[in-house]
Amino acid sequence: MFAAFYGELGVAALLIVALVIILFVERAVVKWVLGGRKQQPYKPLPTEPAPGVSDKDSPAPSTNQPA
Repeated sequence: MFAAFYGELGVAALLIVALVIILFVERAVVKWVLGGRKQQPYKPLPTEPAPGVSDKDSPAPSTNQPA
């Protein structure tokens, strides 16, 4: 009875160790792939306002002028 129980524990322990190894390898590969790319500096699109500039700072043409 105990031998079967310890055998199941051994299988469970092997599965846990295998999962941990797979996760660490996957994490290392992802870091290696993403780390190999050089990050481009942020360049706003021509139609996009610069970061930190809100619409309140740039006055929009007023449409409620008397005719």
